[in-house]
Formats: sequence, C-alpha cells, structure tokens
Amino acid sequence: MGAGSRFRVPINREAKQEWITEDILDMMKERKRLKGSDAYKHIDNNIKMASKTAKEEWLNSKCDEIELLSQRNDLTAMLQKIKSFQPKQTVTASCIKGKDGGILFEIEKIVLRWTEYVEELFSDQRCAKLIQEHLQGPEVLRNEVEKCLKDMKYGKAAGIDNISCEMLKALGDFEYIFREIDDVPGLKVNGGNINNLRYADDTVLLAESENDLQNLVTIIEEKSEQYGLMMNTKKTKAMVISKKEPPKVHIKVKGKCIEHIEQFKYLGQLITTDARSDDEIKSRITITKSAFTKLSHIHVLTSKRVGLLTRLRVMKCFVWSPFLYAGETWTLNKNTQKRIEAMEFGNVDL
Repeated sequence: MGAGSRFRVPINREAKQEWITEDILDMMKERKRLKGSDAYKHIDNNIKMASKTAKEEWLNSKCDEIELLSQRNDLTAMLQKIKSFQPKQTVTASCIKGKDGGILFEIEKIVLRWTEYVEELFSDQRCAKLIQEHLQGPEVLRNEVEKCLKDMKYGKAAGIDNISCEMLKALGDFEYIFREIDDVPGLKVNGGNINNLRYADDTVLLAESENDLQNLVTIIEEKSEQYGLMMNTKKTKAMVISKKEPPKVHIKVKGKCIEHIEQFKYLGQLITTDARSDDEIKSRITITKSAFTKLSHIHVLTSKRVGLLTRLRVMKCFVWSPFLYAGETWTLNKNTQKRIEAMEFGNVDL
C-alpha cells in the first residue's frame, strides 16, 4: 500500500428528521452515486416528492395523537405531547470544571471528566432492594380508608413515599371540615349554595359580602383547630370581584388581617378583580405566538412542501390547543374578540 493511499471508513447514515424513512435514505444514497449523471435530476425529484408525503404522514400521525388525547379529555398528556413536539433549545459549554477545581478546555479531558462524574453518580454498592409484587385484590372501599385513617396513631415512621401519618390524617380531617360547612352562606348559583371550591390543596372560599366571608373564615378556623389544623396566614389572600371599583376588605385570621390582592392564578387561570379575561387572554396570546415561532423555526408551518390542510391541522393541534385551554370560562367582549381574531389571522397567514 503506497504512502498516498487513504482508508475509507464507512459511515452509518441516520435520518436527521423523524419523518425520513429508510426508502428515502436509500434514494439519497443512490442520488449521491448518480451525481453528475442524467439520472440525478430524476431521482432528486423523487426524493422531494417522497419527503413531502412522508412528512405530511408524520405530521398527521402527531395530530391524531393530540386529537385522541383531547377526545379523552386528558389535557395534561395532551399539553406534554405538544411540548415534546416543539424544538428543544440546548446550551453547550466549551469548558467545565475538573475534579480538582481547574478549568478543562480539551474535548478529550471534558469527555473523560463527564465519564468519571457519571460513574461516581450512579455507583451504588448497596444491596439491591427486594421488590415485592403486589397482587390485585378486592376494591378498597371509602369507609375502610376512613376507618384506617381514624385508627392510625401519631408518631409512626413514614413509608417509602415519605407521607407521614399526620399528613394522611390531616387530609381526612380537611374533608370532614368542609362537609360541616355546607350550610354556611356563600354564593347563590342556580338556587344552590356554593361557599368553597377545592382541587387537591387549592381551596377558594366564596361569599357575597365581607361579613359572610369573615364568618366563613372564622368557622373554618375554629373547625380546623378542633382537628389540630391551622390556617397559614402567609398563604391566605383575600380578593373582591366586582364590575365596579372593588372595595378592599379586611378579613382576619387569628386576629391578623390577611393580604388583599388584585389578581391570582387558580388552576392555571388568571382571576382578576373585574371578573374579565383580558389579562389572561393577553398572556395566552403571548404563549401562542411563542409556540408558532418555535414551529416556524423547524419549517413545519411555513414550508410550502407541506400541504395547506396538514399545516392548518398542525396549527389547530399544536398552537391553538394551548391557547384555548379552559377557554370556555373566559368572559369575552368586543376588544378581546378583536385581539383573538387578529392573532388568528396573523397565524393563519400560511
């Protein structure tokens, strides 16, 4: 072998995009072989047509997944799927700290340090824990759980989930407290009385007047003390919702006035004193524009190679879905409708 010889190392070609199929990769390989010949243009056109079809099929499959989750009303999984579809922004560093605190610049030393760090991070000399398989038994009844909570003794060690006995009993007591205040005056809705909204540990107390709200807070405070619970005054806020200029209220907990606020977020929705959705819609418009920009960077919505119907479907699933989340609760007026229409026409300019 002469000095001028070269070794040719075969490279495994992988698709840079998820929608590129093996057939397209084979045609790309053949196109490279035919470069400079008369057949090159023909196979290049075939690659473009196949790529367009494959990309549309891939986008439609993603839209099918989003629509299926939407039909199941699984909003959490739907939003996670939308987020995973958007391009990730990665930040790379050209240097890192060594084990001795010195700065490493060479690629080989950086890779070696990362390897050493990961090995130390995941090295575990302890014996593997035995995992016992739990066989599915009869359904656990609510009254059985309540009885177990009632019979549990304080001071017991927490289990593998680190949830203490006191916390479990507090959750049960919390439920009992609100069962006892069903008749306390709150808001009248369709002839019924609603004095609280609860989702997990997010609780909102509702009343038509300052006196009724103070009475409701006082009763809950007293009931809580009976079960050994206390209201957290630092996290408890008061707000008045009114079409007119809302007055400030002075609600007291443990003799201290709690903070009066103008807006707060409840279950992802921004609630304001004027009961309007203007600020929430402005925030959603900003989020939607950001989602549109991210998809534009990967040429999903702006590429003419993708069919118009497919691009509109992607727009509906990946851009409009986050915007319209809980939109049925919005209070719309002419100005907010114009904002939404302006954003819609701006985004649909495909």
